[in-house]
Amino acid sequence: MPFEIDVSPTDVSDVEGYRRLADIGVTRVRVAPWRMYGVDPSDPQARLDAIRRFADDVIGVQ
Repeated sequence: MPFEIDVSPTDVSDVEGYRRLADIGVTRVRVAPWRMYGVDPSDPQARLDAIRRFADDVIGVQ
């Protein structure tokens, strides 16, 4: 029976890091982009900006 590998990495900061996770079998990644970009997590606009940046930097890259 197949299963998923769900991770919350704290040391991945670029597309290659996420590709390495996929290569080792990770099937789901939970992210907190504001941590990646060092923004204030109590600032909702900064968090939203970090999510958008993550979408451009990581999700949108093929």
